[in-house]
Order: sequence, then C-alpha cells, then structure tokens
Amino acid sequence: FGVLREKQRIVLEMRAQDWSYREIAEYLYGLRYKNRRGGIISRQAVKSIYDDCIRSIRKSKVYKELVKDSGNDE
Repeated sequence: FGVLREKQRIVLEMRAQDWSYREIAEYLYGLRYKNRRGGIISRQAVKSIYDDCIRSIRKSKVYKELVKDSGNDE
C-alpha cells in the first residue's frame, strides 16, 4: 500500500469488501473528497481510481517480486 495515496487505499479496501462503486462514491463524498473540478466524485471516477490502484500495484517492485517468487508469469 506504500505506492498508493489515501483516497486510493480507501477505494481499494472498500472494493475488497464488496462495496459498490456508488457506495464508495457516497462514502468519499461524506469524507469531503471531491473531483478535480470540486464536485461530487462519480461512480465512474471511483472505478477509474480503482483501476489506477491496480495498475500502480502491478507496476510496483514488491508485486513483481511476489509474482516472480510464486512462479506465476502474469
């Protein structure tokens, strides 16, 4: 989780707990997170944040070492 920002960590943890994108967007709004223009974060924005998280994790050295050590060539 060291490569992720706070908002990304929240989204990733909630998706792991089967929260929907809409529920996460509402939760982030409650925490006063906003989109780039200062508005409400949409479901699509949450999905984009989640996708960015997965990409960041897969690019990390730790993930690459884990995959290499497990013998999976993903």
